[in-house]
Amino acid sequence: MPKPRFDIVIYGATGDTGRVAARYLFNQQKSKNFTVAIAARNEEKLKALQLPFENLICDVSDGVKALEEVTKRAKVIVNCCGPYTFFGEPVIQACINTKTHYCDITGEIKWVSEMKEKYEAQASANEVAILNFCGYDCLAVEVPIYALLHELEKVKTPPQSKNQYSTGHRAQKAVINTSKDEIHINTVVGGSAKAKLPRGTLLTALNMMMEKKKKKEKQPKSFKVNTFWSHIIPVFNAEWDSVIQRNVAWSTLALAYPFGSITEGYKSHLPFITLPNFMAAVNIPVVFDSIQRNFNLVEGATLTFRDRLTVGGSIQNAFWSIFALVGAFFSLPFLPLLLLPPIQSTLVSFAKGRKNKPDTNGYTKTRGTLSASWFPNGDETKKKEHCYRKTTFSVRGDPGLQMTATLQCETALHMLNLMEKADDEKSIEDGSTLFRKGFQTPLSSMDKGFLKHLQSVDGVEVRIDQ
Repeated sequence: MPKPRFDIVIYGATGDTGRVAARYLFNQQKSKNFTVAIAARNEEKLKALQLPFENLICDVSDGVKALEEVTKRAKVIVNCCGPYTFFGEPVIQACINTKTHYCDITGEIKWVSEMKEKYEAQASANEVAILNFCGYDCLAVEVPIYALLHELEKVKTPPQSKNQYSTGHRAQKAVINTSKDEIHINTVVGGSAKAKLPRGTLLTALNMMMEKKKKKEKQPKSFKVNTFWSHIIPVFNAEWDSVIQRNVAWSTLALAYPFGSITEGYKSHLPFITLPNFMAAVNIPVVFDSIQRNFNLVEGATLTFRDRLTVGGSIQNAFWSIFALVGAFFSLPFLPLLLLPPIQSTLVSFAKGRKNKPDTNGYTKTRGTLSASWFPNGDETKKKEHCYRKTTFSVRGDPGLQMTATLQCETALHMLNLMEKADDEKSIEDGSTLFRKGFQTPLSSMDKGFLKHLQSVDGVEVRIDQ
C-alpha cells in the first residue's frame, strides 16, 4: 500500500465540530510540522471554510471502497461526521481495510459496542487503533480519573528509579491489591464557557429518543443492577456488570448532592451544591471499561465513582439548573408526542438547520477528588494507610465544540507523535512510545503518555493538588 500523503484527514469537516477542528489544526500548523486535508460530501461548503488544505470529496453513501480512497491517503482519520450510528460504520471499515488509525467524538456506547463486536478482531490483526470517545464524551471525566489513579499508583508503589517505574500501557498498575482496599472518586464538571449543542449531538439525541425499543433480553440471574444502569451498561462490557453494579455511587443521581459535607479537605475544591451529570450514563461504563485495562482492580474491592455537574458552582446557577430539571421532569408525559411523524420531521429539520459557533473565551473544567485506603502490602494485621488527592482538568472553550475539537485533534496529533517515535524506540521499557490497537479510548490506548501530552497543550491544564 502506498505511503499516506497526509498526516491527518478530517472527515465531516463542514459540520459544527468539523469546522472547529479544521480551524484548530490550521492554527496548530503554525508551530508544528504536519499535513492536513479536509473531507466532506459538499465541495462548496469545503471551499467556504477558506482554509489552505486540500479538499477531498466523498460521501458515506458512496460506500466503503470510495471511502478507502480517502482513508488510504491519511495516517489518522479524524471523524467528525455524526450521528455515528448512521454514518460511522463505513468509515471504520475503510480505516481498518487501509490500516489507517481513527478517532471520533461519539458518545453512542451502544454503537461502539456493536462496532467492537464486529470489527475488533480485524482491527487488532491489522494493528489499527480505533479510538472512540475522544471529546467531551468521555475525556472530561476520564482524564482527571487517570491522573488521580496514577497519583495513587505512585504512593502505593513508589519508584526506586525512573527505569523501574512502569508508565506504559503494557503492565497493569497496582492501585488495588486486596479485596479490602477502598477507592472513592468524585468528579464535578462545570466551567465558565457557554454550552453549545452541536448539530450531530442533537441529531444523535433525537435518534435515541425516537429509536424503536427492541425486545428486552432476559438478564442472567447474577445480574442485579438497577434498571437505569441495566439499560446502558450491559451493551458496552457485559463482563464488568457485576463490578459496576457494586460500585456506582447512587448519589450520582441525586438532584442536589452537598459535596461540602464530605471530607473537610475537599470543601474548597468541590462545589457545595451539584447536580446530576446527564453524561454519567456514558461516562461511568466507558471509564470503568477503560481503567480496568490499565489498572489492577481486584475482585471484591471497593471502587466507587460519583459523577456530577455544576454550572459555575454558584447558588443562583444551581437554583436555575434545578428549576430546569424539575421542568424537564414534568414534561415527561408529553414525550410520546415524539412518536408522531410530523413532530419527528420538524425536530430533525430544526437540528439539521442549526449552526453553532464555539465559545473560545470561557473554559470547561472538571474537578476531581480521590480518597483511598489499603493495608500495606496486603497485610490485614497492619493499620490501613490512606491517600487523598485533588485534581483540576480544564480546557479552553465550550464543552460541545471547542473542548471536543481540541481533545480530538490532540488525540490525533499525539498518535502521530507516537508513530514517529515508534520506529526508533520500540524497545523502551515503559511503552510510552507505543499505543494499544483495536477499539480503545485515548487513555486506555495511550495512557500516561497522553496525559503528559495534554499538559503541554496551550489552553489545557491537568493539575494535581495534594
